[in-house]
Amino acid sequence: MRYVLLKVDFYSPYTSVQVFAEHGRGPPVPPPSTLIGALAAPLYHPEERWELGADLLDLVKYVTFWVPPYAVVENISRHFSIFSQRKQRAKVIGAAMKLVGGGRVADVYDDLKNYANVRQSVEELERFGRYDAARMAVQVLLQPATRLETYFAEPGYVLYVVEDKLAEVAKRVFRIGPKESLVAATPIEVRVEPLESEVVKTRFYAPEEAGSQWSKCVNVYMLERPSKNPLADLKRYCVPEPLNDMEVEVGKGWRAVRIVGEGVELKAVLPSYAAP
Repeated sequence: MRYVLLKVDFYSPYTSVQVFAEHGRGPPVPPPSTLIGALAAPLYHPEERWELGADLLDLVKYVTFWVPPYAVVENISRHFSIFSQRKQRAKVIGAAMKLVGGGRVADVYDDLKNYANVRQSVEELERFGRYDAARMAVQVLLQPATRLETYFAEPGYVLYVVEDKLAEVAKRVFRIGPKESLVAATPIEVRVEPLESEVVKTRFYAPEEAGSQWSKCVNVYMLERPSKNPLADLKRYCVPEPLNDMEVEVGKGWRAVRIVGEGVELKAVLPSYAAP
């Protein structure tokens, strides 16, 4: 088992949306599921570069995020999903290009209906003309939408507790959350030491079950790891307030630890199976 601490500088505000939503108010910080998902980019793109010999999720024991001071806003802005790499959006763009190139509405109608939310019939679209039909298809990818934006005042820290074979992958994280949220992640060599204290001040978020008592925290529902049934698997987490450190009385099955590295000394609460 290895501890990997990344110092993370965000190049832009961290953005999030609700589970199963294209817009709205999501968690103000990267959930554990998002931090695990961040491992997929260095692992698989542009091609698989590591042979793990096991499922990615099985190699991640625990993950948490040290939340720097932050401010949260919710803006009405265009999210330009036309640039996002999704199969559905590629079909919409492909259908629009076929129309502009002289294709028939009937030939691309299924893609327009299924992926661009076009409700008009083939006959109605043909009356509009090929160019207007293509414009209708693409505009859904440029629609205004609200997004939660979190502005961090300083770098944050991601702590991965992983099996040895995943440690090198974790050190190469370069984006967290949406594809546009690029980060500069700097690995820091650390040692993790147990603390005897039963009360800890920290800015690492943790599940509510990690403490018998909490103060100066915000309750947020997040996913502990990627899930096929996310609504059922949401878990209540304690996230620090924008400026104040949380104070937690360590709960049963959890341990207080000190994380020490070059220029860094942080405290956290880890599950017993992930603690030294």
